[in-house]
Amino acid sequence: MAVVSLAYDILALSQRKNIDERTLGDIFYDYGGNLLNIDITNALNWLKKSINGLARKLAMDSTVLDMIFNEFIKALPSGLIRLLDNAS
Repeated sequence: MAVVSLAYDILALSQRKNIDERTLGDIFYDYGGNLLNIDITNALNWLKKSINGLARKLAMDSTVLDMIFNEFIKALPSGLIRLLDNAS
């Protein structure tokens, strides 16, 4: 019993000495603090440019890409579609 108690005390002491002061929540707070708020139209435009760049890199046909974008727009909620129509 004394050996088990001594082993537990040693483990508890080593855990106290090795505590990492950074918590997972602080890491997300530190990295999330510098992000800018962007509106949905800018985010979708960035997405569109990124996908266009990938399509060019992979030599994808533009008609296939147009079909993908049209299906994506159809899948959006109607309120978001109206918002995008007003922004463009």
